[in-house]
Amino acid sequence: FVTTRGAGTGNYGQAVPLRGGVVLDMSGLDKIESIDAEAGTIRCGAGVKLCDLEDHARQHGWELRQHPSTRRTASVGGFVAGGSTGHGALLHGGLSEDGAVLGLRVVTAEDQTPRVLELSGRDVFPVVHAYGTNGVITSVELPLARAQAWSDVTAAFPSLDAAAAFALDVANAPAVVKRGISVFQAPIAHNYLEADALMHATGADAPQWDSAHGRDGAMAAGGDARHVAMVQCSPPGVGPVQRLCAEHGGLTTRVVKATEAPRPMYEFGWNHTTLHALRADKSVTYLQCVLEPSSALGLLRRVSGEFGPSELLQHLEVVNFGGRAGFASLALLWPKGETGEAANQRLREILSWHEANGIPVFDPHTHVLEDGGMKVTDWAQLGFKRRVDPHGLLNPGKMRAWEEQSATADTSDPRGAFAASYRIADTSAVGSGPNVATSATAADASSTAADSFGTHASSPGSGRRRPRSRLWGEWSTADFAEADLSQAVAVLPLGAVEAHGPHLPLAVDAMH
Repeated sequence: FVTTRGAGTGNYGQAVPLRGGVVLDMSGLDKIESIDAEAGTIRCGAGVKLCDLEDHARQHGWELRQHPSTRRTASVGGFVAGGSTGHGALLHGGLSEDGAVLGLRVVTAEDQTPRVLELSGRDVFPVVHAYGTNGVITSVELPLARAQAWSDVTAAFPSLDAAAAFALDVANAPAVVKRGISVFQAPIAHNYLEADALMHATGADAPQWDSAHGRDGAMAAGGDARHVAMVQCSPPGVGPVQRLCAEHGGLTTRVVKATEAPRPMYEFGWNHTTLHALRADKSVTYLQCVLEPSSALGLLRRVSGEFGPSELLQHLEVVNFGGRAGFASLALLWPKGETGEAANQRLREILSWHEANGIPVFDPHTHVLEDGGMKVTDWAQLGFKRRVDPHGLLNPGKMRAWEEQSATADTSDPRGAFAASYRIADTSAVGSGPNVATSATAADASSTAADSFGTHASSPGSGRRRPRSRLWGEWSTADFAEADLSQAVAVLPLGAVEAHGPHLPLAVDAMH
């Protein structure tokens, strides 16, 4: 078994070997191969640290589009294989967006002659955020953004609701160029992030808390009453950000050039918030979920109404979801319980409540790839793995689809961003029809139908049967010869359901 390791900064146990074997240290692949200073792209070895990549890009007038809060130590290969998003997601979304990763060089784990694959476009998706289960990434090509002389703006608010509304208004302000916005419910900034020393101005420039809000004096009561928002924007955006702060009843407490800040903004946010809290309180854990753009503030209020600050404190990062601003919530948690088992049960109740109330959870309390994501297993990823790692040698125990040899979804992303990666999966062998079993119970319930129609033997003498594709166009004549179609229902595309122009292919309206 082989488990690849970048810099070991992942928070899901991505690089922890579960079944022994070899840990492959990728840090030696630390060369920047090329940069296109005209187009704004960069190619480098998987072991290059993101801080070095940012420094090199800035020498040519560019910068990384996004990076994790561990930029100082994380490697680019580790970020692509084990990460999902980070500082910069406000502008550019996450790594799952088409174009976030331009190309990958991947070494397979095939029997006799491992191949070196050059993947580009949407063909990279089965390997992105796959924990190194679908090949060894040796080289990465990324798009860059034009470098900015960023400024960090800190603001304090008397309520979480005001701070969150301010954050969304800044995110949606078209004239303000921004890289990141973080929101911390009181007293996170005061208790764990050294706000009084590192976030707010000090000395003669220190904010006048006593006169800031004569209406209620909420923020004058002390740092633990201040809800804090941080914005990183270009210098021309500072004025509009300050005015939006005042409109929401807030007080701008510091404006500083990002290069002169006592701590980089990104080391306050994302997973670093939890790391800071853990230094002071080992009992804290955290949650990762999404408050979708169309109802972000309403969902935030619902969570606040359900969980008190003794159990949940909100930490929000503004993210671009399909062109709209919403929140990634990385809330700090103190699940109640007299024993460890009781606290763990309460944690599960909190996660379940969020899911039941329309708040998708990306569970950070699991090492299983799919369980930490959208809770679906993916045919594209499984099919790709069957080709490049037929014996399951790469980071075993992390991919549920491989362990169960079944999957539940045709694409890697519910919005369809990964749909094109389906074509490079072995669909004739791995299928995705309604007869696919996703658990022991489902397998028992559908065994008759699956045996007769939806599966075929994976290999002679293996005793294991694999589902076929539900698309008949991907079957061979041998598949038809052995399939019982007496109970099958065929759905044929007969015509358009919406009138499109003559410039589009007929398959635009095809139905499977």
